[in-house]
Order: sequence, then C-alpha cells, then structure tokens
Amino acid sequence: MMRHLRPLGDTIADLADGVIVQMKPDEACTPVRVTSLNISIPIDISIAPEDGAFLGDLPLFRRRTAFDPEPSHLTITLGEAPS
Repeated sequence: MMRHLRPLGDTIADLADGVIVQMKPDEACTPVRVTSLNISIPIDISIAPEDGAFLGDLPLFRRRTAFDPEPSHLTITLGEAPS
C-alpha cells in the first residue's frame, strides 16, 4: 500500500503552527520574543500524477530500509513580518 503525502504547503503551515507558543505571563520567568526561526528537516517529496501538485511530508519512519529512497531536505526560515 502506498503512502499518501499531503501538499507541501500544508506541511509547512503545520510546522509554522507548531512553533507558535503562547505563554501566560508569569512572574517567575522572563518573557522571550522570537522573531525568526530556521528549520532544516528531512522531507519525502513527490509530484501527484493526477494533477501535478507538489507533495511533501515528514518521513514516516526514523529508520529507512535499503528499498526506501533517501529523503530530501527542506530548510525554511519563519520570520515576523510587519502587518
């Protein structure tokens, strides 16, 4: 059975949502404001044969067999932009 990858944009959006941390003000800690973040991750990519969409998702397993192709690597920078 073949694994279905999701669109690369959805994967990147989930990564961005995962790094947004909402902290409650606490007198015991000093607030930290992150304005940018660099992420470099392995990613399985493919082109959908039916519509040519670019698909990309995190590897399913941490260890690969000799039959599995090597994952690509995606490096993105998430940064704060003025609104």
